[in-house]
Amino acid sequence: MKTGMSSAPVIDKDVQEVVSRFFVSYKTSEAEPSAENLTQTSKEARQSLDLDPPINCVEWWSALHVDVQQKWLANPNTATMYAAWCESIKRQKAFNFARASVSLSGFKTIPEDEALSVRYINGEIELSEAIKIVNEQVQRLR
Repeated sequence: MKTGMSSAPVIDKDVQEVVSRFFVSYKTSEAEPSAENLTQTSKEARQSLDLDPPINCVEWWSALHVDVQQKWLANPNTATMYAAWCESIKRQKAFNFARASVSLSGFKTIPEDEALSVRYINGEIELSEAIKIVNEQVQRLR
């Protein structure tokens, strides 16, 4: 994909042709969600992304285990309670977006992934640790 003088991308003609042929020949399967289901999922995803953060910073912080609080404060990027709270909100929004993307693809998150996301959002684990855990789960399934 090329970019012209404006910010709108210029799509190569070969790419346009391939995409056009795909859509002309594409047939939906019975397993795919209906347009109505996708619309509802999209609406729910947009709403979940706009959710208010926890009631307030102090309530969120006081609900965390002391070890987790210390981990947040030991990180130079989140050396205050407020910075940690803001980071947790950012992580929550990222997970909501990921969940919506998975749902729009016709899949659902499993309870183990939901629990893992809560640990990541609360700062118990970092993203690299969460990815390692998911990779280990996938290896066990093979």
